[in-house]
Amino acid sequence: MPKVNNYILNTDFATLKNSQAGLTATVTVPGSTVIGASALAEWHVDIPITQTYAMAACRIASSKNSNRSLLGNATYMIRTATGGAVTYDVYCYVFRVNSTTVRFQAVIQNPYSLILTGEPGDEVFSLYMYTFVPPFA
Repeated sequence: MPKVNNYILNTDFATLKNSQAGLTATVTVPGSTVIGASALAEWHVDIPITQTYAMAACRIASSKNSNRSLLGNATYMIRTATGGAVTYDVYCYVFRVNSTTVRFQAVIQNPYSLILTGEPGDEVFSLYMYTFVPPFA
């Protein structure tokens, strides 16, 4: 399937308008991350947006999942801790910090009462995002 540059075509009717295309960011979760009992670790990057309160369409990919893109602003991956005794989740999502900034964040929460050591090998999460302007903005 070809990648399109603009989702919205020109029209005389009130519809979404393209704002910014191809905003990208990456967040790297280091391999063998050590997380204390009942604690969490997070990594993030902030992305400036030129249009105030623009709506966004997001695509998130993980280097450990063959870079297959997942549509939406949130996803999670199940990983196995070093030693193979337990599993844990890596949450990755996009949310608005303020009217002109979006944050792309990865979080691992350790629900166990022991130290959790993550999988070996870095995992890179990639974001590809388009923003849109509402019809009457």
